[in-house]
Amino acid sequence: MDSEAIRTTRKRARTSDSDSSDFTKSPDFWFPDGSVVIQAHTTQFRVHMSILSLHSTVFRDMFEIPQPENGEPSVEGCPLVQVSDSVQDFTVMLSAMYKLVLLLLLPSR
Repeated sequence: MDSEAIRTTRKRARTSDSDSSDFTKSPDFWFPDGSVVIQAHTTQFRVHMSILSLHSTVFRDMFEIPQPENGEPSVEGCPLVQVSDSVQDFTVMLSAMYKLVLLLLLPSR
């Protein structure tokens, strides 16, 4: 994923559940303890900044940039980042990232 494919949105803030009714939560990548919501088209993924940063220098650099406290779009208290990737492409990328983390955490046999 290149840096042009990722951008933080500057559109109207989404701060409540009712504002996000036009969007679908990913059934596979919506974690209650997620720290960021990534939106690809109309699908939202609530994932962990730490996992994205571990695997992507683009995400790592983006998350290190200080953000203003007020007026930034959010979903359920998490910052909202829009990407131009397709839902399928972003799902595949997240699958690879999370599976690798699971493999690293499993004890070797």
